Amino acid sequence: MGVPLLTTEFASLKALNKPIHLAIGVFDGVHLGHLAVIEPAVSSARSKGELSAVLTFNPHPSRLFKGSKGTDLIMNIEDKSAFLHRLGIDCVIAKTFDADFASIPAESFLAYLLDALPKLKAVYVGENFRFGSNRKGCVQTLIQTGSGLGIDVWSIDRIKQNGRSISSTRIREALRGGQMERVNALLGYTYASEGGIVKGAQLGTQLGFPTMNLNWSPECAPLYGVYAVRFCLMEANSEATENSISWKQGIANFGLRPTVNKCESASQLSPLLEVHALEPFSADLGDRIRVEWLHFIREEQRFKSIEVLQKQIALDCECAKDFFPVSERILEYQVPEGLLGIRADKVFASAFDSISRVRLQKAFDSGHVSFDGKVIDKRFKINQCGCLRAVLIESPTENKPVAISIPLDIRYEDASIVVINKASGMVTHPGNGTGEDTLVHALLNHCKGVLSSVGSPERPGIVHRLDKDTSGLIVVAKTDLAHYKLAEAFSERQVKKRYLALISGQPNLESGSCHQRIGRHPTQRTKMA
Repeated sequence: MGVPLLTTEFASLKALNKPIHLAIGVFDGVHLGHLAVIEPAVSSARSKGELSAVLTFNPHPSRLFKGSKGTDLIMNIEDKSAFLHRLGIDCVIAKTFDADFASIPAESFLAYLLDALPKLKAVYVGENFRFGSNRKGCVQTLIQTGSGLGIDVWSIDRIKQNGRSISSTRIREALRGGQMERVNALLGYTYASEGGIVKGAQLGTQLGFPTMNLNWSPECAPLYGVYAVRFCLMEANSEATENSISWKQGIANFGLRPTVNKCESASQLSPLLEVHALEPFSADLGDRIRVEWLHFIREEQRFKSIEVLQKQIALDCECAKDFFPVSERILEYQVPEGLLGIRADKVFASAFDSISRVRLQKAFDSGHVSFDGKVIDKRFKINQCGCLRAVLIESPTENKPVAISIPLDIRYEDASIVVINKASGMVTHPGNGTGEDTLVHALLNHCKGVLSSVGSPERPGIVHRLDKDTSGLIVVAKTDLAHYKLAEAFSERQVKKRYLALISGQPNLESGSCHQRIGRHPTQRTKMA
């Protein structure tokens, strides 16, 4: 029997012949705390060739008791199901939380699930999980009843940020306050909208700020206002990974457009998401785009006139551009006597062969190349020994590594981590003077871009490293949760490291330590001294 990706009824799973590992919870937003519950279910099922499933609820259970005043969901069931499948879940059961389900006695809950899912082997819940009539059941109830039914019960401690438990409630509060940095930190990924472009009133085009309009109205909506965003075109049937997606910088307005819709009451209006590209981009009506929310700029407001609105949009665009940082990479080279009489661009090309000629040309064209403090062009011939200096202006995505097919010696892998036996001669991650043959480039290809986003974009998944000429095992995080857990283990010295070394000569002591300064060579930046 095939496994349905999404179902609302247990009956469609009753004939399954493989043991089921079931994670239970609302999992609204599927944040870092939820991953701690879901990932063990996926990992356990995969390691045994069994099935992983999620039992969730739609709408939110509070709707049964509070009606329209119940909890608004951060994520609709379609998006939640797609997200869970990307995590490795085989089947999502979206149960309607009705009066019959709510009245199941706590001590009968597991028996009810076992009758509905005869192959149920284990359940996975958070430590604060409550269930059954009047929410009387807790983890201890599951353990007591599960032992008699042969069902393993896994309870997972809550994940905390700055001492506070990560919860969907905290995320809803931050979302309604426009606190996107907090929202994204608690989720463990970037909050996003997705939809097809619809025809608008063309007012943005008339004002000089054309927009792509999306009819998008989630239950738990962000604060109406203006945001710095990034967006991309969603290709049909695309297998694109995060690393291969072409993201564009943009600014978005989400709300009711009160300056334009002056005569209509708010209750009669539906919110609209309008996205203006801050860099060249084109799309057609009907194209689907994904918008990731990065930073709140200001609340939506009604302006006295269209002219005032136009001026404010221009200011908003400048604020958004300021949000997207650029970084400077400084190249310095002490020109030796052997290179006197050679053009500056050729000297740079020979000294920094990993830098493309196009990027060097941009530095010359923008006046960012100097010799002994004097700005020069590329045709300048070096006539004396001195310091050649260039400042390369880079966007944060310019140096993002790409997937390269490089063989890897994989010793272990599951949904959360991959353990690589790194060969001597392979650099762990991109840096000064490295090429496109690092472990990160190989991992992006092997993992199809699915690596932890914690840390800098140049080091996805990297929690620790080995030097270029050192071989050995490296544990790489595929999820943000795994990254946090591994980093904590390394920080608290819970990981034991053993090294084998070859020694030249006969040491006088059996053990000891060296206390010397270490840093980069002042002119040969790929060397340490």
